[in-house]
Amino acid sequence: GGRAYTTVYDSILIAVPEENVEAAAREMKKIMEQRFDNVAKGFFIPVELQVAGPGRPWSEVKEYILPEEN
Repeated sequence: GGRAYTTVYDSILIAVPEENVEAAAREMKKIMEQRFDNVAKGFFIPVELQVAGPGRPWSEVKEYILPEEN
């Protein structure tokens, strides 16, 4: 239910329907924070999530905190 558009330096821009934001954020975080034990045991790069509404400029992008899973 979404589309990957581009990478910008160390960021990935995706677009999803508003009702899919949480699911997409969880999946992107899971993919991007994969462990790289071949580098060092438990090594991973933490990811910050940010969101903005449809068609909004970069200046309106805000940090997105994932709700706790039950």
